[in-house]
Amino acid sequence: MRIFTLVSLLHLIAIYASGSGIKGIIKSADGAPIPFATIYIHQTGSGTTSNMEGFYELKLAPGEYDLVFQHLGYTTIEKHVVVGQIVIELNIDLQQESIVLKPVEIRAKNEDPAYTIMRKAIAKSKFHQQQLDSYSARVYVKGSGRLIDAPFFLRKTLAKEGVDSTFTFVSESVSEIRYTRPNTFKENVISVRTSGEDNDSSPNGYLFGSFYESDIAGSISPLSPKAFGYYRFEYLGTIKDREYEVSKILIIPRSKGDDIFTGILNIVEDQWSIHSLDLETERMGIKVKIKQIYDPIERKAWLPVSHRFEVTGKILGFDFEYNYLATVGNYVIEMNPDLEIELEVIDEKVEKELAEQINQKNTKAVSAQEKLSSGKEITRKELRKLINAYEKQEQKESDDPLVIEDVEYTVDSLAANPDSTYWAAIRPVPLSSEEVMGYHKMDSMAVVRRDEAEGDTVRTGKRKGFHVQDIILGNTYKVGEKAYLRYYSPLVQLNFNTVEGYNFTIRFRYRKTFKNKQRLILTPIVRYGFSSGKIYGKGIATWTYGSPLRRGNLTLDGGRFVSQFNDHNPIHPIVNSFTTLFLKSNYMKIYELGYVKLRNSGKIQDNLSYSVSLQWAERKNLHNTTTHTWIQHNKEYTSNDPQNIEDPDTSFPNHRSLTTRIGLTYRPWLKYRIRYGIKRAIKSSSPEFSINYRKGFDTGISETDFDILAIGFKHNFSLGIRGRLHVDLNAGMFLNTRQLYFMDFQHFMGNESPFLLNNPVGSYQLLSYYEYSTQKEYFSGLAHYQFRKFLITQIPILRLTGVKEVAFVNYLATPYSENYFEVGYGIDNLFRIFRLEAAAAIQNGVYRG
Repeated sequence: MRIFTLVSLLHLIAIYASGSGIKGIIKSADGAPIPFATIYIHQTGSGTTSNMEGFYELKLAPGEYDLVFQHLGYTTIEKHVVVGQIVIELNIDLQQESIVLKPVEIRAKNEDPAYTIMRKAIAKSKFHQQQLDSYSARVYVKGSGRLIDAPFFLRKTLAKEGVDSTFTFVSESVSEIRYTRPNTFKENVISVRTSGEDNDSSPNGYLFGSFYESDIAGSISPLSPKAFGYYRFEYLGTIKDREYEVSKILIIPRSKGDDIFTGILNIVEDQWSIHSLDLETERMGIKVKIKQIYDPIERKAWLPVSHRFEVTGKILGFDFEYNYLATVGNYVIEMNPDLEIELEVIDEKVEKELAEQINQKNTKAVSAQEKLSSGKEITRKELRKLINAYEKQEQKESDDPLVIEDVEYTVDSLAANPDSTYWAAIRPVPLSSEEVMGYHKMDSMAVVRRDEAEGDTVRTGKRKGFHVQDIILGNTYKVGEKAYLRYYSPLVQLNFNTVEGYNFTIRFRYRKTFKNKQRLILTPIVRYGFSSGKIYGKGIATWTYGSPLRRGNLTLDGGRFVSQFNDHNPIHPIVNSFTTLFLKSNYMKIYELGYVKLRNSGKIQDNLSYSVSLQWAERKNLHNTTTHTWIQHNKEYTSNDPQNIEDPDTSFPNHRSLTTRIGLTYRPWLKYRIRYGIKRAIKSSSPEFSINYRKGFDTGISETDFDILAIGFKHNFSLGIRGRLHVDLNAGMFLNTRQLYFMDFQHFMGNESPFLLNNPVGSYQLLSYYEYSTQKEYFSGLAHYQFRKFLITQIPILRLTGVKEVAFVNYLATPYSENYFEVGYGIDNLFRIFRLEAAAAIQNGVYRG
């Protein structure tokens, strides 16, 4: 790759030095420059765009070229140009496109012609995805952005850092990309230059995604099979682009909100492929405007040749804008021989008789390939069915049929080395005057930062090495190659409970990553309670091993510490501190645990995981040591012994316990994505089935004797366009209860405080923490539904802020729970991070609270 990069660099510099090529200004009929117009060269498969001032420049070797000049809203112009030894000037005037309303026979009552066009385009979208066996191309991306406004109390600080309303982010990159059907995408960055921060505004999800997919970058594509549930369509007319007729379709959301598009989609008639698009979407308050122009590569397949993205938004007082421009060229395509056919798609909704004849004619064909190649005419439903069957067959025959996407990203070792001469030669889009100023400013700031690092001026920036304030604030230190030591601030771990009083924790974390990607993490923790006067400590050592696709974790930990009776920690220490000091409600119940524990978890197969642990412990009862509170109340603190219906006395004598846990988790239909060599499961692609066994041993070193078996089911899935459903079901029973203590009971994730910091999908909202803990059989069911549009989300402005509505039903059955139900409604994603809920508890049909 280094040799390839060097040869490319020398070739480009030679062309640049030769002074041959084309340059000019692209204007509209009234003489105004047209920014970001696309110029595509058929002979080289490459091109460029004009800059913000309408200027373009192409470095070309002497020869003859056919150039295509395009811009959304203007008529395409083709020019045949002979390039000699000098740069020739070619100015272009683009005329406004002429839109013609074609006479269309509509048989479905009152239906807009757009619907039959979109039905055909949607039916053929997967055909276009499968049309290419592979392609390679070179992508040039230029980005620039600025902070328009910031909270008033941060403006001076940002100004000192050089961040103001002028360009604060400038970036250019050149990548070689390659796609191989059905799902492999590789990107190699061969050169990159960047200054400033992009603040996660990169448009790569749209740049390397496809509008032929069901969704792109998390938004529903207008060409998705479920698009008719999200959009209405309106036919605006037909334009002529060279020998192609192109239908202009207005995309109208049925209801405005996140993750949908609005704008114009242009479709090539008869081929039903994308010609160009001008769409806008919004997500979490950030607007993204997308403009793409496609071209028929080698007159065979329409592929994108230019992209333009505008990213704007306002979050927590920060107002920003980013602009990206990308050109794609040097296409080398390889067609799928199975689909090198011309098809006339018939919409059976408006051409019923013809569709019937075609279906009868195609009944004799056997395989999907035979049916596809049996004739030029095919109904859209049959086409979609055949392409789906074709995809499934291809997937079965692939090396790993469960992987639906394989993305590889590499950066050449010389990518950051090219200087301004290289960029001047390789840059397909001339910089505008504003961008030149932006680069100059960022380069000047880079010099200042370099001088600071070398000691030529006062050093600023994050603290490096140990400082006295680290004792209070914490810090992270590099202590070797790929080795880091983090010290956590004790201030954020200062809490209060009635057993220890005020208590704080000192925690360190050492992490070392080895060359084979195996990792060691050591975590020593010390805790002190001021009222109890006790010091506790424990250490955790975790070794991550195995290949990246089959990671396992071996953990050894032990010491003497405090533990909640429910070891899933249903009440957060911060919440307990608040309810105790302000409301005199000491919900957290803890005991002393001296223990050593060995745990191993990993994968037997990609979709079958295991977890095994063995723990020996000394367990001691603890009692309240303080009555301190911030606000005086008449009520007293409750005992540290949990209250339970099955066992009125949950106190226990000091004892020893040897227990084991064995768990299996199976996801039968799990699919995967491979990103950068790491295989990641798509959790929503399969339900999760689990079985867990827990046992206490009665031996000379242990005084417990019990067995419990539990099974579980989890899944979250979309219910069409309406919303998403999360289900969490668990059932179990004790097979043996000869000797167990309250911490060995089956506990549930309850909540009695005004705040819930646990996962709301897996927790009860009003259930007492320990009242219904059981040593018998039980069933727990949690169902949580997120609406796309329900009550307040009928208001578009609220949907656009990312607000979601949820409804939930929770049910618990134990011998004493009396058919405990919870029903509730919530408003989620308030100010991006909060959730407000109203819930009611019902037992045996009677309102409880």
